[in-house]
Amino acid sequence: NSLEEGYRISNPATYIGGFYEKYEEYNYNQLVKLPDWTKIQVYIDDEIIDLTSCVKSKITRYINL
Repeated sequence: NSLEEGYRISNPATYIGGFYEKYEEYNYNQLVKLPDWTKIQVYIDDEIIDLTSCVKSKITRYINL
């Protein structure tokens, strides 16, 4: 359960093929929950950058799979 708004009940995670825990006694593999990388915070001079309150010249977001 991953909610963008960051509610306490949200439990974001990253799952990537090839990262799994192997259970040989039960003959199955389970994906491993990796850290959530979507909560990146950018700092400049010890201040967090807040895109909602700063002056922006250009913002680009993309994902490269």
